[in-house]
Amino acid sequence: MQREKPATQGTTNYRESMTALPTTHHRVRTPITWVLTVVLALLVPLTITSTWALRTVTNTDRYVATMAPLIADPAVQTTLATVTTTDLFNAVDVEGKIADHLPGASKALAPVITAQLRSTVTGVVRTVISSPAFQKIWNLENRATHAIAISVLSNTHASTTAGQLQVKLQKLVVEVIAALDAKGITFFDPIVIAISQLNKNGVVLMTTQQLHTAQTIFHLAITFKAILPWATLALLAAAIAIAPNRRRGVVRLSGAILIGITVFAGALAFGRHTFIHAAGPDGAAFATAVWRILLRQLIFDLRIAAIVTALIGFGAWVAGESSAARWIRAQVKRLSTASRAQGAHALDEAASRGWATKAEERHAAITTVVVGIGALVVLFTSSPTVIIATVVIVVAALAILHGLLLRAAR
Repeated sequence: MQREKPATQGTTNYRESMTALPTTHHRVRTPITWVLTVVLALLVPLTITSTWALRTVTNTDRYVATMAPLIADPAVQTTLATVTTTDLFNAVDVEGKIADHLPGASKALAPVITAQLRSTVTGVVRTVISSPAFQKIWNLENRATHAIAISVLSNTHASTTAGQLQVKLQKLVVEVIAALDAKGITFFDPIVIAISQLNKNGVVLMTTQQLHTAQTIFHLAITFKAILPWATLALLAAAIAIAPNRRRGVVRLSGAILIGITVFAGALAFGRHTFIHAAGPDGAAFATAVWRILLRQLIFDLRIAAIVTALIGFGAWVAGESSAARWIRAQVKRLSTASRAQGAHALDEAASRGWATKAEERHAAITTVVVGIGALVVLFTSSPTVIIATVVIVVAALAILHGLLLRAAR
């Protein structure tokens, strides 16, 4: 038999160079992947927000449909009723007119009768506001306001009062006066002649301070509307393609994007607090309703994106070779296999290895659960206090977990 020739020095060097080549590539690709991961964690929530702003604010029909439910909110109805009633009684000296019709000493009853009449007028305003006819008026007013809203958000409209975004209420006043006439209350009939001067400021949707923040977001959305979605998709594909291990890259990318969305949702909660605070004590309830209704689609989109991202990351992780992932796959196989014997064998095999045979795997699994629960709380709350408390609890839980693992390792 012919003896096998020993490998030459050239062959050995060639094998070593081929072995070292992937390592060199990984050293270059790994930091690039991490940079893209961080960039995408910032870009994805911004892209979602930009898409929402363009789809909701710049489209008249969508804007009207978004604002339509606002009139059904009790806080909004209370604000409109209060503003309209106050305007009516400021425009007409109701107490003086009542006193003129009362004889002698009974004129002292004018303030009491005026207060009762004010309560009646407020009730009539509420009835008009809650009617289907006024819903149509509200939609028409918002359609007329949309062009002003775009120009105000673009900072090109100078005729709004003190830079505020408002909805005019003259048509509501006309409807209220007609309803009062039907009840025999005619004190306010002269107002119809000078209706254009009444409630010339309307109801304020956004104050100057609130509008400044909205203008900044809108300007960014308009500026990057053409490139942001495509750039995000391109970077997403590049991050996965460049990753040395694409499955792990998807897991890492999903986690980073989920963290980015969670942080953005937390920032929105603090933005909500600032928005409501800027409205002042009297307008807090109205501002709360405006924020909730105007941004409900954005918050919904962020939550859906977070859920989809978490599912993709979980699927990529389950496809891995950790003992926990193998255990989960064994459970699925047991439930889906046609043969119970095969499923039982797979279960016994996985159980013999344990669902997490390494301390690092247990640590990673528990950390993921703790952070995931914290992310869910942040995504589904609007209270800054709850968010701060959640962050503190999560950090404390992770610190305790890390301490216990270090003690167990010793």
